[in-house]
Amino acid sequence: MTNPSLKIAKHDIVCYKLLKQWESGAYVTYYQNYLVKLGKMYEEDLSKFDEIVIPSKYLSPYSHVIEGGGFHLFTDDFELFNNLWYFSSDNLIMAECTVPAGTLYYEGEFKILTGYVGRTIVSQKMRIDHVYDKFEFCEKVKKRHKVL
Repeated sequence: MTNPSLKIAKHDIVCYKLLKQWESGAYVTYYQNYLVKLGKMYEEDLSKFDEIVIPSKYLSPYSHVIEGGGFHLFTDDFELFNNLWYFSSDNLIMAECTVPAGTLYYEGEFKILTGYVGRTIVSQKMRIDHVYDKFEFCEKVKKRHKVL
């Protein structure tokens, strides 16, 4: 099994990220509680990544865990929609993000702390463009994908 290779975005990539909203109204990343603001570009150093393959009966044979930095983002709104039950929080917020052209990223199946394994990317840069509460996000996805 080979690890996913580092890629360079040829164009802007729209992705989705889980956030939480504090009582103050501030947005933070779901796991690391990293404060983020709409419209601001964030960047991490991908050279610090320590990528390892985890052989486990609970993971797909193509799954990987990335330890360290980077922004873990869902590549598809419908996949995030179908897996919201993995994430528990009354203040859950879904963010639509842009990974800009020229950004370094890994793409594949990555395991996250809940045990969820899915199609995601881990990128060097991201910008949060729009946020949705759980209801708004679900309605948007159902309408876009014609789900009842």
